[in-house]
Amino acid sequence: MKNILAKAKETHSLGLSEIIKLLNSDGFELYKVADEVRKEYVGDDVHLRALIEFTNICKNTCKYCGIRSANKNVNRYRLTKNEILSIAKHGVDIGFKTIVLQGGEDSYFTKDVMCEIISEIKSLGDVALTLSIGERSFEDYKAFKEAGADR
Repeated sequence: MKNILAKAKETHSLGLSEIIKLLNSDGFELYKVADEVRKEYVGDDVHLRALIEFTNICKNTCKYCGIRSANKNVNRYRLTKNEILSIAKHGVDIGFKTIVLQGGEDSYFTKDVMCEIISEIKSLGDVALTLSIGERSFEDYKAFKEAGADR
């Protein structure tokens, strides 16, 4: 087991049989090595992000997702542009350095609407902006980047 853990720590690459052996172990050594790798790459700092889930309306039917369009047991919502900006401003005002906009693939939020929201959030101050909004075209994501999205 120690050989597999050493290989994992050094190369970050294991074969399927090695992964299965690790997952079937008691876990303590695995967690210890994982913590050492985490500490080496990202340190001990905790980075908080302000997550704004601005819509749970989605056109897709991804089986793994609770907000898939076929799920009729979800109470759907969509925040307005002003609501999103108000929440983002509050996050920046209380010290968040990253805002995450997360939502389903809601056709209301066109490229132009998203670009307006992104640029207005970026104008609030020194804040990074991450998008988690599903599959969009290369042109959309290029426009989002140009509007100020960081990730």
